[in-house]
Amino acid sequence: MKLVSVRLVSRLIALASGLLISFTSNACDMHDQVGFGRMLNFSQGQPFAHRQNLSRSSNQLELTHVRTVAAKVDQNQQLDIGYQLPAEYKNASLRFTYGYGLTLTQAEPVMLDASKGTYTLDFVANKPGKNHILVWMDATKASLPYSKVQRINIDVK
Repeated sequence: MKLVSVRLVSRLIALASGLLISFTSNACDMHDQVGFGRMLNFSQGQPFAHRQNLSRSSNQLELTHVRTVAAKVDQNQQLDIGYQLPAEYKNASLRFTYGYGLTLTQAEPVMLDASKGTYTLDFVANKPGKNHILVWMDATKASLPYSKVQRINIDVK
């Protein structure tokens, strides 16, 4: 009697583990990117997955500049900020937020009239220490607002 129940229990365990492995492998096939597993068109029917795939492939706002600037107290400094605006973006502007130890000499926001260019930012450091400037590029695409933010570290001596 014990031998029969041990065999029965071991067969049930083997059957249950086989079903569990089969279920988990099928469940994994239904997730991830298009072309993964058996469900090749799964993400095409899912609006969030489709939106995520579109956001990766579309053109993005671009800002280029140095990451760290060495500055001296009470001296005028200039910082070049390159930008690129894909054609589908409109009403683009630059704005800046900065630490208490800095003064910017321009009025904000700065409207961008070209799709590609360089903007020169003038600033003065008021006291020594570490500081920063955040560069914000704002634009609209199909009447939706988009922003890109990058940080520039200012080391004032």
